[in-house]
Amino acid sequence: DEWLKGMFANQSLDNIVSLNIHEYIHTQQTGYQNRVLNQAIKEGSCDLIAELVMNEFPQRKYISYGMAHEAEIKAQFKKEMFTGNLAEWFYNGRQKGEGADLGYYVGYVISKMYYQNAKDKKQAIKDIIELNYSDNKAVEDFLDKSKFFKEKAVTLVKEYQNQLPYVVKIEPANGSADVSADTKEVRITFSQEMVPGKYSFNLSDKGKEYNPMTKIAGMENNNKTLLVLVDLKPNKEYEFVLTNKGFISKEGRPLRDEKLLIKFKTANK
Repeated sequence: DEWLKGMFANQSLDNIVSLNIHEYIHTQQTGYQNRVLNQAIKEGSCDLIAELVMNEFPQRKYISYGMAHEAEIKAQFKKEMFTGNLAEWFYNGRQKGEGADLGYYVGYVISKMYYQNAKDKKQAIKDIIELNYSDNKAVEDFLDKSKFFKEKAVTLVKEYQNQLPYVVKIEPANGSADVSADTKEVRITFSQEMVPGKYSFNLSDKGKEYNPMTKIAGMENNNKTLLVLVDLKPNKEYEFVLTNKGFISKEGRPLRDEKLLIKFKTANK
């Protein structure tokens, strides 16, 4: 197993005890959310508990590497912690080499700072182990209490949301009631440059008979405008849903809106 080879390449097999404690703590945890912040604390807190149980610093390459590159890692984490871009922070030893699995490191530091700032250490351990990772507000409160960042989580969330891409224009205009049945394409323009090939559409509640899409033709306008080919008939309603499950900006950010209903009606010939 390549992951295990990397895990044990530069550490003693005696470290298997600490690793087993780490994995055991996972069996006590609850909840899941596809955000870098949540997953970082979920993984890193297990390393902290292992450290407290064994009373020795954990042998982890990502921790020693993280401590040597603290400022740059923290700055990058602030940019990406509310995204679902887990592959950049976890389980990426083959791709990242020495700089792999740094989400573990950040989560370890956040958890350790939470523990150090707590007056009641026993309660702090309970809080760390029983944190519900499906509850974003609880995770953000945990981050605040750690004092890992100077800013409050609510401020960081707002800053992050303000940086998300969004749809600025749809042609024909969304909601139009007199679209020509000869129209062959719908053009969707975003506020930022997007990654080609990363698309996600769903049928609307009205079903596939209302879906006019025949093909996604690709991006133009410096990857800001998506062309969707359509097949239309006169005097008919059409609608489909654009979602943020696939679309992603060049900077790795998802669309601001989870779902966007695109609808229009064609005119009589």
